[in-house]
Amino acid sequence: MGLWYDEVLTRYKQLDTWTKEDRPPKFWLTGFYNPQGFLTSVRQEVTRGHKAENWALDDVVLKTEVQKFEKGEVDRPPSEGVYIFGLYLEGAGWDKARQRLKDPLPKEPPRELPVLYVTAVQMDDGKKQPAGRNKQVVNKFDCPVYKYPRRNDINWVFDVQLNCEEEKHFWQLRGACLLCSVD
Repeated sequence: MGLWYDEVLTRYKQLDTWTKEDRPPKFWLTGFYNPQGFLTSVRQEVTRGHKAENWALDDVVLKTEVQKFEKGEVDRPPSEGVYIFGLYLEGAGWDKARQRLKDPLPKEPPRELPVLYVTAVQMDDGKKQPAGRNKQVVNKFDCPVYKYPRRNDINWVFDVQLNCEEEKHFWQLRGACLLCSVD
């Protein structure tokens, strides 16, 4: 009961600060009753910002990037998109130095992922790889995010693109995912 009450207070604080002051520099995704709606609003906001370039909402997808900093270090919002926090990585670990997935330690509980930058890009831009020579190939794993540990389509929120060395099937077979709540 105490944990539930703490989460209610944290949700209230996030929403109250947002309405009374200004847009927060970071958002606790778990604090939203409908996180999918919040992410749709991010897509809408970015699309409106690119009105001069004729972006259409149907042509944009979410793009994510794990940052090197923690939630306590965020003091201003990004110029486009949002920073979110409060996602727990299960079935994998996160290598902060190399910015990619790693094997978790045996019996390691889910660990919080560093701050996640979320923005929107046009569908074609999201599939292109950045140009560069002599760079190590980095695979991407579309890691599902679930509201609760019970993994099903009702609790699915969205997919986060995480860097990894292995093929995505490696992490799929391990059941790697991100959870909004580990309770």
